[in-house]
Parts: sequence; structure tokens; C-alpha cells
Amino acid sequence: AALAEAIAQQRERSFRTYGYRRMWLLAMKQQKKAVAAELQLHSDQGFQYTSRAYFNLTKSYGITPSMSRRGNPYDNAMAENFFSILKTECIYRHKPAAFSEANEMMDRYILFYNH
Repeated sequence: AALAEAIAQQRERSFRTYGYRRMWLLAMKQQKKAVAAELQLHSDQGFQYTSRAYFNLTKSYGITPSMSRRGNPYDNAMAENFFSILKTECIYRHKPAAFSEANEMMDRYILFYNH
């Protein structure tokens, strides 16, 4: 019902000129925006990540905390794999001397990794 309503609204905004192809493209763009808008921060169940203060802090930034189930490291496997690669291919190879340098290196590497 929500999708039908969104399509009807977009149809009116386009003065009823958009056909199914453009409507599909718009729906895909909106879906990508909705997915990108929901940031998740994956962690283990360490005490610092299970505290109420940490939960409130992540929520204040619009981030949804996510953690592995107890005794199940595979819940976080994708994030763990990425951070392993980041450390091996970026941090350990170049050994930054300062936090600002490490921050800049990681930004460049993440851009490289994603594109």
C-alpha cells in the first residue's frame, strides 16, 4: 500500500508523464537512499558496546548498533573481514605516525575499496 501511494504521488508530481521505466528508476533511487540512510555499527558484545550510554550515543547520531550473538562470530563476518583487509592492506603496510595520518589513509582506502 505504501509503495502504491508513493507511485501515485510521483505520478502526479511528473504531471502523469512518467511511464513505468522512469517510475521504476525513481523507485530504485529511493530504495538506495532509504538503505543508505540506515547506518549500522557492528561490534562484538564487549562491555563498552552493551552499555546504555553507548546505545544512546549511537542513536543520537542516527546509527543503529548491531552486534554478534553470543558465541557466534559469523554474525559479524562481513564487517570483521573488511577490517582485517583494511588493517592488512592499509594500516600495517604504511604505519601512520599520527591519528590524522591514519584517518586520512583510511578515508582514501575506503574510497578505493568501495569503488
